[in-house]
Amino acid sequence: MLAGKAKGAKEARAQLEANLGNGKAIEKFKQIIEAQGGDPSSVDHAEKNLPVSNDRRDITAPKSGYVQSINTEAVGTASILLGAGRLNKEDAIDRGAGIMIAKKTGDKVEKGETLAVFFCGRAARFEEAKERFTAAYKIGAAKPKKIKLIHKELN
Repeated sequence: MLAGKAKGAKEARAQLEANLGNGKAIEKFKQIIEAQGGDPSSVDHAEKNLPVSNDRRDITAPKSGYVQSINTEAVGTASILLGAGRLNKEDAIDRGAGIMIAKKTGDKVEKGETLAVFFCGRAARFEEAKERFTAAYKIGAAKPKKIKLIHKELN
């Protein structure tokens, strides 16, 4: 709309959805990657992207209920402990380490169900990372109220 290619939000959305469906959006994305010195073929070949650690471990829910909240700072600390970040400026980052979240706030979870998958770069720090991560999840009996993320749209 700001570029003058659509008269209103409905027309703009229709154009966007059409371009997602007809492949124009992905082609533009590849052009942007190439313009920044990247390999545009990585869009079609995920194996060319970041490596993934072979040390994969599921982190399971300690009890049943609903995810009430997640302390994202503690999750970030856990990922650093796994090797996805630096504890000290001298530390190397393991690009294959990280956390794939399986359950988010509001989700129902059963005891023993996977909350997340750890990709461990620093296996020696796994237990500490697991402890921090598990403590980050608050699970309760009642489904939490949804928090409104968008309060108002400006035109």
